[in-house]
Amino acid sequence: MLTLKELQQKVKAEVIGQDDAVDALCVIVFKYLLRSCGKDFGIYFNSPLIALLCGKTGHGKTYLIQTICECAGVPFVNINSKQIVQDGWSGQSFAELLHVNKFSNKGIIVLDEFDKLTEPLASSSSDNINKHIQMSLLKYFEGTSIVSHETANRVKITFLDLTNCMFILAGAFVSTTNDNKKVAVGFTGENNKSAILKAEDFVKCGLLPEIAGRVTEYIQLQSINEMVYQDIINHTSSINTRYSQLLAKLDIEFAVDSNEAIKEAVKLELGVRGLIQAIEKQVTKTILLNINKIDLEKLSGIHPDFKSTEKPLMKLTDLINLNRSS
Repeated sequence: MLTLKELQQKVKAEVIGQDDAVDALCVIVFKYLLRSCGKDFGIYFNSPLIALLCGKTGHGKTYLIQTICECAGVPFVNINSKQIVQDGWSGQSFAELLHVNKFSNKGIIVLDEFDKLTEPLASSSSDNINKHIQMSLLKYFEGTSIVSHETANRVKITFLDLTNCMFILAGAFVSTTNDNKKVAVGFTGENNKSAILKAEDFVKCGLLPEIAGRVTEYIQLQSINEMVYQDIINHTSSINTRYSQLLAKLDIEFAVDSNEAIKEAVKLELGVRGLIQAIEKQVTKTILLNINKIDLEKLSGIHPDFKSTEKPLMKLTDLINLNRSS
């Protein structure tokens, strides 16, 4: 079992440029583990911990949660909030999604894309569907147990006790400024400067006050700057490093043009996803420049299904010429 300090250090080695968020989320996960031990001493809590993790798209919300849970050995289920429907409606309710994901009455329940449930979505009756879905989730955030029953969709739900779990609501929450500009919650809109998170900011976005009041802690991911992008590129497990190692087996030298990749990533405004796109483009360019010398047979770990074919593997030039002629 890792100490809290060891957990923080291990996660920071994998999650680049988000030290404050790592510290905050590690502490609340530790509090969850502490609560879980309470029952052995006759100490119980009536409601689960709830953390809200906000940050721009591509800044590593899901990766951060996954890394912490794996390092701490805490089981977790990840549910896309856009899949949740109201109880009794066509589709899968929250209880059904827990059942499908084999939730076992303990661990962390991640509601990803939760910001999508704060956006107005009108039905034919002019009711805000998403607000009703938030209302239906309130009882679970209070730690309500789900007694065995059959849902409207004929799914048999076994007993679920949500008092011994933790919720993480993750999303790229966006608010509207006085001059009608869209700004990520937690940022001032001026050079992506961070602002202090307040419950009322999320209520303005459409989060129910009843849910905002139950959130134990609001955690914010920092905007990625050029220095962080460079650290990500240099990381030993980065996509750049992996491609360099693979292409070296084909006698092809690949080194990413960091300045160009970072410049494009900043332009795309997609965070790490934008950086990956930029690096992938450079890899494609390198492969095409070395097209005449690429022979997949040089890769020792090639999949056996490819080897089982009667004909030898084609070189990339042969494959491209074949496609052009067809």
